[in-house]
Amino acid sequence: PIRIWDMTTGKEARRLDGVSAPAGSLVFSPDGKTLASCGGYCSGDNTVRLWEIATGQELRKFADFTAGDDDGPGENRYGLAFSRDGKKLAGAGQDGTVRIWDAKTGREICRFEHRWATALAFSADGDELASGSDGEVFTWDAHTGKARKRFTEGQSRIHAVQYAAGGILAASEDGSMRCWDRRTGKTLFRAAGHLMGFSAEGDHVALNAAGRIEVWDVGKRKRDRTYKPDPDFCVDWPLFRSSGGLSAGGRTLVAADLSGIRVIDLTGGVELTPWR
Repeated sequence: PIRIWDMTTGKEARRLDGVSAPAGSLVFSPDGKTLASCGGYCSGDNTVRLWEIATGQELRKFADFTAGDDDGPGENRYGLAFSRDGKKLAGAGQDGTVRIWDAKTGREICRFEHRWATALAFSADGDELASGSDGEVFTWDAHTGKARKRFTEGQSRIHAVQYAAGGILAASEDGSMRCWDRRTGKTLFRAAGHLMGFSAEGDHVALNAAGRIEVWDVGKRKRDRTYKPDPDFCVDWPLFRSSGGLSAGGRTLVAADLSGIRVIDLTGGVELTPWR
């Protein structure tokens, strides 16, 4: 099952029992009322589902991403993203397609090919979608599926993307982050560290930098604050590799290690809710 936790108390708030295989990607709608899920590594479940949080009921199924001919059954990789108004849902599947749906009706708006895309993010206005794969980020018209621009990072797989004011952020599995000017493609700045979370607005990012948690102000293009976790916290095991891990303004981080889930106030350096 998928388990949902109360951020204040750390107690389990809801279980979604309609899933028999591990979920590879989970994303809340911006209003927090629904949850989108899709299958993950070795799950054998290629379906994107939408859930109602209040009742735990499955609202609808969006797609069955059938594996491509050269993809083994243990290599399922998926990405999900809601637009900021919650009206669109995008999904990337193992079949090499990215699809955008009307989140309310389930109608497919468009689809396009981007092989190995695992990172997705909508622009603030919902008119554009960014998708990341092995060393590349592409942007697409979210209404027609037509390609717009290509940004190159290197060879390492990009596992998270996010729109910032005038820019596009990308985090790679080699422990680097890069921000491009959305219009010109020029690199605005780079930072070293494994991603722990983007804020939903793209104004802050949290990185694991050699055992420290660093919060970067994207607009100012500089490190805003640093937090040193207690010695028993292994920051190499972040729970989220997306915008869901960091609150607005970069104040609160949700992360996980081998001992459990933690909610950390990064302004005061206080652990708010340890979940064990």
